[in-house]
Amino acid sequence: MAVAAFSGSLIFLLLKKPERPDGLLGSKDEEAADFKKDIAATFKLLISPRMLHIHPLIIWTALSAAAFSNSFVPLMYESMKAEHETDWTSDEKLAMSLYAMIPLGLGEVIGGLVQGKIADRFGVKAGLVFILVLTAVAFGAVFGTIAQYKFGVLTFLMTFAWGLQDSSVNNFINCVLAFEFESKVTPFSVNKFSQSLFVFAFIIVASYINTQARFYIYFGVMCGFAFLALGSIFCFKFKGKE
Repeated sequence: MAVAAFSGSLIFLLLKKPERPDGLLGSKDEEAADFKKDIAATFKLLISPRMLHIHPLIIWTALSAAAFSNSFVPLMYESMKAEHETDWTSDEKLAMSLYAMIPLGLGEVIGGLVQGKIADRFGVKAGLVFILVLTAVAFGAVFGTIAQYKFGVLTFLMTFAWGLQDSSVNNFINCVLAFEFESKVTPFSVNKFSQSLFVFAFIIVASYINTQARFYIYFGVMCGFAFLALGSIFCFKFKGKE
């Protein structure tokens, strides 16, 4: 992983220095001023009415990321305790939990592709309906896993369904940020700032979730917020196709 990260970073050295719209390279003072302007523009857009309208959905993407990165493995591990307390070691339980995360990656690959095709062919609202259905299925699998509270086929379905909805909603957010604002850069700065901040906060909260009752409460609150965020985006005034 270290070699891959280092090699990937070196590739950026091959990029040319960005040019200004007028074709002239800026001085260091000009670049510093532009950087300050970018920071100011990011926070200005952050509190703009149009961005605030989609901000709940950005927060939901952070919740979703925090859930699968910091809650799924503990949920699976805890559910194995009663069923395999004696015949599985701690390492085996952890290994099986990580195996069950493989379908998540498969869902992440498929979800965004399918959602994008649906939105392109049938429109943005149809893509949103698809996301709503996937979210309902994902939470159904989650609550079924918590109710069953044992490791099985439903566990693998849970991670796969979550991957589908997570990549679908992130694909939708990226399209909104790219096409619904004047700037093609600043909206992504807002998204990354907010998403990173809320992922950090939610991971701290998730670290205290370690019983069946707490999993019910945690994902119950998450479910309510997810559908509120998705519902509010239906009121967003999308621009017409150019």
